Amino acid sequence: MRPGTILVCLCAAISAAVAQNPPTPQQPSARFNGQAIAAMEVRGMRHMSRDAVRALIREQKGEVYDEHSLHFDLINLWNTGRFEDVRMETEPADSGVIVRFVVSERRLVRWIRFEGVKSLTGQEIVDRFQERHVRLAVESLYYPVRVQQAAAAIKEYLAERGHPFATVATDVHEIPPHLIEVVFIVDEDPR
Repeated sequence: MRPGTILVCLCAAISAAVAQNPPTPQQPSARFNGQAIAAMEVRGMRHMSRDAVRALIREQKGEVYDEHSLHFDLINLWNTGRFEDVRMETEPADSGVIVRFVVSERRLVRWIRFEGVKSLTGQEIVDRFQERHVRLAVESLYYPVRVQQAAAAIKEYLAERGHPFATVATDVHEIPPHLIEVVFIVDEDPR
């Protein structure tokens, strides 16, 4: 570990969806309207259970395929904020139609590091995050906007501590298969 590096594991997992514009979801196909749903599948989960995702879907196997209800289910999944992508696939089956929701879960923040910080402790930074309602924590869902909010909170705190020209850069590293490390690189006196 380099000098001036504070390694902090934030233990409180705070999960709240940040309002973002959803991608244009694939519209369910009207060509299957009136047919029975032969199978309802969910794919792509890494952390959530299939049962948890299925609980968010109103339409079930054996019910009549209805494009409007399925579109509602698609939007409902997206609005949880837990997914980077949600799409629905359909394919004909002998006894009706197979409906498949394919999701891509948001990555989880595994580590948060602060490099170059000399005038603040890791706990002080964590406390500032809580005061400013910055919802960035280890084991929380990764949202780029939360990293930006955290950097602004650190910069503001450094200015209060006599470092008005301090800079805070961020670096985000993907840790396979689906984790994120967030690094805050601080220069307290860039002059």
